[in-house]
Amino acid sequence: MKNKALYISVILCLLAMNTFAQKKSVIQKKSNPLVGHWITNVLKEQKTKVTMNFDKKGNVEYNVAVPLKGNYLSKGNSIITMFDDPRTGSTEVDTSEIMIKGDTLYQVNHIGMRKNIIKSVRITQGRGLVGTWLSTNYNGYHARQRFTQYNSLFVDLIVKSIKGQYKIHGNEFTITSKDNPSMTIGFTINKKKDHIIISRPGIKEKLELIKVFKNSR
Repeated sequence: MKNKALYISVILCLLAMNTFAQKKSVIQKKSNPLVGHWITNVLKEQKTKVTMNFDKKGNVEYNVAVPLKGNYLSKGNSIITMFDDPRTGSTEVDTSEIMIKGDTLYQVNHIGMRKNIIKSVRITQGRGLVGTWLSTNYNGYHARQRFTQYNSLFVDLIVKSIKGQYKIHGNEFTITSKDNPSMTIGFTINKKKDHIIISRPGIKEKLELIKVFKNSR
């Protein structure tokens, strides 16, 4: 009987420890306020914007992008894009042939005798051309293109990208990656956890970022 009672006690203890570990794991997952995709408004001085994407596994992508805003017209397999050049005040017009295969967009234009092909992958839901696309060879840049149903076109040319891992310690998080020195960033977050203010080392200006969607990974 003593052995049976001891066996039952051990089983109950193990069950209690497992339940505690599960609850602790859930609390840790819920307590990570950074998980999701964050974006700033355009910074007036640098004319750039910052985006950060944190996942639940401790991975992060930190991007600095130059935003472009224009319009587009599509007809059949062709698309005309129009961007205002802030340096000259003129409008740049470009015509491309387009082809959509599943979640992949191909844009083909001709620069002199050279044919340029831009391949993009859909990263948000949409119909036809409408939606957001990610390209790794947009005229030499990584870029996001967002086509709206009202013929507006927003392009983010990514001029700096850091992919690595992050760890939270108090009101700071540290980003480490193979190709860049580690970076510690201070942050404060609002009660709704949809606005965050970050302070970067060596930079006086603080950034306010808005969570645009949650990352479920």
